[in-house]
Amino acid sequence: MEPSLDPGTVLVLVRRGGRVARVRTLVASLEEVRRPSDPALDCWLTTAGLPLAASLRLAAIAESSDVVQVLVEPEQATWQESWESIARASAARLVVVLDPDVLVRPGWLSPLVGALESPTVAAAAAVVMDRGGSVRSAGVTFCAVDGSPQMVLGGFAAEDVPSPEFIEVSALSGGAVALRRDDLLATGRFNLRLRGGLQLADFTLRLAEGAMARSLMVVPESRVVFWGEADGDSLVSRPMDLSRFMARWANRVPRLDERVWRMLGWSLTHEPDVGQRPLAGHALSRLREAKSSALRWAIKNPAPPFDRGERWGDTHFARDLAAALRRLGEEVVIDAAPAFDRSAASIDNVALLVRGIRPWTPTHSQVSLLWVISHPDEVLAAEAGTFDRVLAASAHWGAELGASMLLQATDPALFHPDMAAPDSGPEVLFVGGARASGRPMVEWAVEAGLPLAVYGPGWEDLLPEGAWRGSYVEHDRLGALYRSAGLVLCDHWSDMAEQGFVSNRLFDVLAAGGRAVSDPVSGLHAVAPDVPVVSGAEELRAVYEADRVSLFGDDVAVRARAAHVAALHSFDARARVLIDAVASVREARAGRS
Repeated sequence: MEPSLDPGTVLVLVRRGGRVARVRTLVASLEEVRRPSDPALDCWLTTAGLPLAASLRLAAIAESSDVVQVLVEPEQATWQESWESIARASAARLVVVLDPDVLVRPGWLSPLVGALESPTVAAAAAVVMDRGGSVRSAGVTFCAVDGSPQMVLGGFAAEDVPSPEFIEVSALSGGAVALRRDDLLATGRFNLRLRGGLQLADFTLRLAEGAMARSLMVVPESRVVFWGEADGDSLVSRPMDLSRFMARWANRVPRLDERVWRMLGWSLTHEPDVGQRPLAGHALSRLREAKSSALRWAIKNPAPPFDRGERWGDTHFARDLAAALRRLGEEVVIDAAPAFDRSAASIDNVALLVRGIRPWTPTHSQVSLLWVISHPDEVLAAEAGTFDRVLAASAHWGAELGASMLLQATDPALFHPDMAAPDSGPEVLFVGGARASGRPMVEWAVEAGLPLAVYGPGWEDLLPEGAWRGSYVEHDRLGALYRSAGLVLCDHWSDMAEQGFVSNRLFDVLAAGGRAVSDPVSGLHAVAPDVPVVSGAEELRAVYEADRVSLFGDDVAVRARAAHVAALHSFDARARVLIDAVASVREARAGRS
């Protein structure tokens, strides 16, 4: 007798394959992103078909986890038999099939469950992201010409996934797939003669063929990250698999490729393959209004993707710049460092490298811009020469490279004087991580005995008691913190200071109505003439003890300075310069053709 079904519980079955270490990472991500509002999870691993050593490691994972159990089976058993046993015994109405080589992202589960509330949906899948931050798969569609399978949006940027609309596709290829328990049991077993994404594509095609609900959906709000081998979920990793798949499905699959791509905003035509394209044998062009002159920009952000990148200033710089370009009518995507050369990059019209610690060489024919904002000593002439235009956040660096000045910038929507009351926060504030080479401004403040408050990673045990206030401040809280502080300390890498690269933190502090104090930077007074400059502990103490109104002006003057910085040094102002630079390159190219 089967149990009564519980609509509040979701059965999670982890597919076989991958390494046990990756299963441990998957389980850890399940635990980390759980929300109180999420449905209850009934999550299972199985040791069926595994040797004893691997079985013991899986059992150890389950033993130490609050969210997963393991069904111990003999090595000669099959994992599909185990799944059927688990599913029949479970009270869950819904099942999620998880690949072992993924990490789940916050908020991944509820959108999948919500999609299955529609009686027309047979299964719903998460968008699978690549470990570099680009899209790996948003489902599968089939070519209208020859029926060959293609990963939807494979190699595109995260911004290319529409939200919150569902994407109806021809088949699903893995990652995280939700379906009804009864449909799982009725569809039959996975075809073990197929591997990678084709195995689940075959299963979901059979599911849609046999279920009363026929639609297969990808849910953009649900994301997982694939961490397996490069071709682990591929549709074409083994030619024999593709031949078997096509032998069964070539004349039966719903060939929705043109419809799917049009829904995503692209016109798809089938042509002989010439050059680099995101889809072999296809040409994609953006669907736009007839009068639109918008270009597609790819901002190359030197930070890592996902949570690690959130703590990099480059990530917020890239986002603020992207928002400004969009306000001017452009289309913009952002590539984290590992995705600089994502496979669909050839569709971008403009590539803009925000040059921090990561070099890059343009690889396509689009207009290329290099904007050097830090570490100028690492930029060589050979690198700069591969770009159409070079811009520098300095008034005098890069003349020999033909660089034009384009200083760093601020976002007046996040940094303005109305965010907090002055002198209502820390007396002396520093925001930034500890460095092995030291941060002289912090050392001077400690030496001078100032009441210092530091936010940033790595300061544990390096500061006087009470000085370290936390490892991170949310980007949208920085403006209020700068405005509330008595003084805000701004420092620079030595090469940036010598070459006249003013940090964007200084622009943010001034736009927020904060009182910035800087270490020496070549040319600073031409950019920010009212900012006090100090070279040691005694000078810093003198600034701290000075009359604030005499040194910085009253609040009327502070607000006027903030308005000046917002007008002259906003990301909107920088975006207009960049758009003009691209137009100049395109005009020059047109003149040569």
